[in-house]
Amino acid sequence: MTSDEFEILAAKVLGRDATAAEVALLEKVLESEPARQTEFLQLQSTWNQLREVLAPDVPKVAPPRPHHLQSWREAVEAAIPARPSNQPAPVAPVEPVETPSSWSGWPVWLGLAAVILALFLFAPALLQNSHNAPGAERVPAGYILAATPGLEVLRDGAPSAGPVPIVLRASDRVRLASSSAVKVLTSTGEVSLRGPGILAMPRLNNGAVPAGPANQYQQLLQIALFQPIGHLPTVFSRTRGVRGLAIYSPSGFTENLQPLILWRGTPERTYDLEIVDQFAITSVPFRITNTLMPVAFATAWPGRSLKADTLYRLRIAEPGSATASAEITFRTLASANDEGSSVKVGTVASAYQMLLEGRIGDALAILVMSPRELAETEFVLRLKIFAFGQVGYQEDFDRALAQVSRAK
Repeated sequence: MTSDEFEILAAKVLGRDATAAEVALLEKVLESEPARQTEFLQLQSTWNQLREVLAPDVPKVAPPRPHHLQSWREAVEAAIPARPSNQPAPVAPVEPVETPSSWSGWPVWLGLAAVILALFLFAPALLQNSHNAPGAERVPAGYILAATPGLEVLRDGAPSAGPVPIVLRASDRVRLASSSAVKVLTSTGEVSLRGPGILAMPRLNNGAVPAGPANQYQQLLQIALFQPIGHLPTVFSRTRGVRGLAIYSPSGFTENLQPLILWRGTPERTYDLEIVDQFAITSVPFRITNTLMPVAFATAWPGRSLKADTLYRLRIAEPGSATASAEITFRTLASANDEGSSVKVGTVASAYQMLLEGRIGDALAILVMSPRELAETEFVLRLKIFAFGQVGYQEDFDRALAQVSRAK
């Protein structure tokens, strides 16, 4: 099934115009193609957001579950009042416009598909005002990742002394002294500012330079950074309810040939580690026993490094325990080198860039090891939410989500 066919099918189900056969087809696609589940959850989240804005009196529909799509569709039907079949669904009051006659024969679901897909692309801009209305959750409008002399953020007319990374709200203004410069990360791209001057957030968003066409993975990262916290559990599907041991780094792809080995375990307990080259099973593995966490690769195996462009299997186990163990495969990139060693301290800005590149383990090595005052900032917590949502660690995801909620 092509992307266009899937989006049209999903739109028909969300719009209550799908037949029983089409609902069954979507269920089959979601079960056989896990990547489609995330895409469908995004569409469903946007659908709920639209209904919150345009029909706040309608109860919110429960998040869908791939194996119970029909029951979720029935919940949508029950939540939205029935309408005569010859009347269009109420969307929003608009000025009357002349409709081209050539459109009159289009199926309702095709128009709905176009609306949903457009909203999926532009939802952050359309919903920004509603998210920051009185009584609504105040979502970030931007982030300043590095402090600079002569920078001042004005909130409610007064200087705001927040920690770096600085979270900007929609009503904030950024003031820069002469010769000062700063970069602002917004939901629409990155903005470079140079003083002197004062600029309001809406103008910053309008002047943002997009980094280029974003893939679905990068779109999810933007959702994690700029959407209301309450929407994120619907968007990110945590598939692994891992308790006890969970490996953070290395995982996925790494650009470090001497990566920091980091996992969630019990402090002061010792663990056995083994790293095996999956392209050369008979080669001598990297082994260390009775070690505390985390493990600096260069300290554990002095003078040795992993090989670039190679697949490895990492196993961590607590001695004497039949259940306290975890195993993961990761791959070193062809561009990997020893410069990103386990003792090198990265910045949250570099962690953000790593996540954009899909290097989740490298990013988590920085985020999890950040000092407390930095680890509790909203930007770092939202990056953790994204990273843990991608690897499926529900316990860590829920903890970071709760920390952001408490901080608001």
